[in-house]
Amino acid sequence: MRGFRTRPVAYPRGAATASGKQTAYLRSPKEQHRPHLLLLSDSNIRNITFPKVVSPSPSSPFSLSSICLPGGQLRHGVAEILGTEAFPEVDYLLLALGTNDVAGSGGWGKQSREYAEKLIGASQQAYPGVKILLAKILPQSNCSTAAANRDMDAIGKLRSLRLLDLDVGSNPSYWSDDLHQSDRGLARYMQILESVVARIVRKGEMFMMSLFFILYLYSKL
Repeated sequence: MRGFRTRPVAYPRGAATASGKQTAYLRSPKEQHRPHLLLLSDSNIRNITFPKVVSPSPSSPFSLSSICLPGGQLRHGVAEILGTEAFPEVDYLLLALGTNDVAGSGGWGKQSREYAEKLIGASQQAYPGVKILLAKILPQSNCSTAAANRDMDAIGKLRSLRLLDLDVGSNPSYWSDDLHQSDRGLARYMQILESVVARIVRKGEMFMMSLFFILYLYSKL
């Protein structure tokens, strides 16, 4: 099967006890006039990261960097964030882990919730001032995911964080197996990601413009 997770090599750092397959990094420079989005996820973004089969559209409102942790759970995300150098010039950090926590032998439980909270705390520590976003756990067609997403929603609300719905649906052509999106599914995922993040970016830009306008008016008083 084509895709990054076919490369069985050891993790060099970070999430060293996940699937035994190498962490992949896509380090894109921040483009002029575009905010920089860093996406942290598991092997569902393998072909966004390496090999780069699916890319953002030319009209994407953001420049995209990504960290792919094949087999990675929430605890591996914590290790990655705290154990590696932060990406430069990040405006948004989207945390999209949890699939392997739900699918793991222990399933979703108290420890998963604790690691979700730790991941958010680690992200805020490593990326101060960056807007943190959460993504619902995939695949949502899995009934076990519903309870996990209710927990993620509650955790996000406690910290005033958005929980984004990036689900591509249950179309069989979008999935290569029970957990992993196909390249077609990943292309759909990218379309949804662009649309959802674009609304957040535009809302942020409108807020800043309004703030600058108010400050301008105040300076004239």
